[in-house]
Amino acid sequence: MKRLWTHTELVETFTLLPGEHDLVRYKTPPSQLAFALMLKCVQHDGRFPARPREIPRVVVQHMAAQLNLDPALSLVYEWQGRTVELHRAQIRALLGLREATTQDLQDLAAWLCREVAPQDHRRAYLIDAAQTRLRMLQIEYPTPKRLARFVDSASTTFEHTFYTTTAAALSDATRQRLDALVTLEGTLDPAEQTVEDLDAIPT
Repeated sequence: MKRLWTHTELVETFTLLPGEHDLVRYKTPPSQLAFALMLKCVQHDGRFPARPREIPRVVVQHMAAQLNLDPALSLVYEWQGRTVELHRAQIRALLGLREATTQDLQDLAAWLCREVAPQDHRRAYLIDAAQTRLRMLQIEYPTPKRLARFVDSASTTFEHTFYTTTAAALSDATRQRLDALVTLEGTLDPAEQTVEDLDAIPT
């Protein structure tokens, strides 16, 4: 999550709706703030923050002000354990999300390799496409590190398949010409190559 937010962005992204206020009303103060923060972070980022320091201070302050709470309560809340798991389950049920399984991510990598990488296999483009796909399927984003592993796997598989398929489609004559070109470039300084050198490549 980015660290700097304008007031307008905070209002648009991190303002609790009337029904969302009702969800936190009967929780303890630390749980009220943490639950509200997790809810809005998942709505924006597609995943839960693992620890409070992932959330920019300005966001915590904005959320705390809506609940008339001290922002420091976000540090009192236990971010590991049964309570946070219960709150995450409640938020998933509210938003219709489910946790990503290994099979989900393997299917995602296959989809990226088949549908996205042929158009653009830059890492940033694939990650953006992967997140869009997961959001459409209502699957919670994995951690950035875990998502990147599956994206990189998709990119590697695509490149290997592309080069293998391309090489297999070449005729023997074309392969010989390419081999000769590689040999020629490996034995001569490019500045010393002449038209005659290039003409020497078998056709």
